[in-house]
Amino acid sequence: MGKSTQVDQVRDAVTYGALGFGTVAIAAPKVFAGIYGLKGDSQLMTMIRLWGTAVAGIGGISMMVDDEKAQRAIITTALTMNCVNAVAVATSGPETSKRSKLLGVLTSLGFAGAAGYVLSQS
Repeated sequence: MGKSTQVDQVRDAVTYGALGFGTVAIAAPKVFAGIYGLKGDSQLMTMIRLWGTAVAGIGGISMMVDDEKAQRAIITTALTMNCVNAVAVATSGPETSKRSKLLGVLTSLGFAGAAGYVLSQS
């Protein structure tokens, strides 16, 4: 990525955000679900943990890679994942509360926007 301090800070925020969100989802899925207004059974908690593992994994890989081309691929993956997540949440059925949809879409688009900014500056 570029040499810009601001771009580096945004990239770091995406990385640490992925680690943080993923870790909370893995370690405390009920807390994660509560933040997003979700109520669910053990199956939902399992799915939240699976999502958390993938997100934390992306963040962890990003921390280990110094190569500019690899960093760009990771950020592109994060951008794509978050765009798909935003669409999936926005189009979820009527059983998903408005709060859950709004927070899910805003979180995903926030991460996608940050990743897009980093890509646009490199």
